[in-house]
Amino acid sequence: MDLYTSLVRLKQEMTNGTLPAMMPVPEKIQGVIDPAFTIGLGALFEDPDKGLRCPVRDCGVYRHTLTRHLNTRHSALGGASGIKKLMSIPLTARLTSRSAHEKYSLVSTGRPFVGVMSKKLFSRAAKKRKSRSTISAKATVGAKNLRDVCEAQLAHKLIDLEHELGRSPSMADARLKFGPGFASAVERTYGSWNSAKGQIGLKVYPHNRKYGEVAVIDALRAYYDEHGCLPMSRVAHLRFCKPLIPSHKTILLTLNMTSWSMAMRYVASVLNIPERKVKCPKPMILWSPRGRAIGTTRTPLGTS
Repeated sequence: MDLYTSLVRLKQEMTNGTLPAMMPVPEKIQGVIDPAFTIGLGALFEDPDKGLRCPVRDCGVYRHTLTRHLNTRHSALGGASGIKKLMSIPLTARLTSRSAHEKYSLVSTGRPFVGVMSKKLFSRAAKKRKSRSTISAKATVGAKNLRDVCEAQLAHKLIDLEHELGRSPSMADARLKFGPGFASAVERTYGSWNSAKGQIGLKVYPHNRKYGEVAVIDALRAYYDEHGCLPMSRVAHLRFCKPLIPSHKTILLTLNMTSWSMAMRYVASVLNIPERKVKCPKPMILWSPRGRAIGTTRTPLGTS
């Protein structure tokens, strides 16, 4: 036997250097295990360069991790667990060569760039240390300043957005303008969206988690001041328009209206828009390239 595994060395240390008595080979494993292996010692042949030798008769291949080989090539014998029982090896023992074990141990001793597993995940301890340092670094004011998510930068962006829209911005407005990460940064810093607007000094719409009637009317007022007319339904279906307004469905549900013309007439009455500027939308026929009518549209309210 060339080299003993760690199990045999452990038995030697426990018995003051003497090996336990040889066990007779059971009849059920005669013809299965190579006769060169001594049953009962829990030992395998190991080559420093090739690794552990497979104990199955007429196989004898060398692998640094023998478990996968036993499970794939010798599944009829029970795989690695079956061979361990035949060889009197504890089921919890790892069939890994000494050289491979040293490479794996280098990863867990603070040298993540040396070893087999360093190409994938360094180690659980190294990952934990890295995550802790990353979290603490991102929590500093300097890191937040570099990522444009410090408290002062968030407040200035919200104030600039209010000046651009002409009203208090909603979370949907901020997501369209700055992206979804900005709204998440505001909630992490201030606790909630309404809390952020209250601390900054912007107008807060109470008892409203999404859009309320006041927010919808303020958005339509800003659109009227910019374009001189209320938006038509096609504009409300657009995701990006300046100034930003709620969607078509949101406006109808918030104002509790069944049609777009009724909703715009209600908004015009609230905003005191002259009646002469609010006209019924004129239907226009939409034609396909083949000359077939495919539907109708409407002109913007307030235009002829």
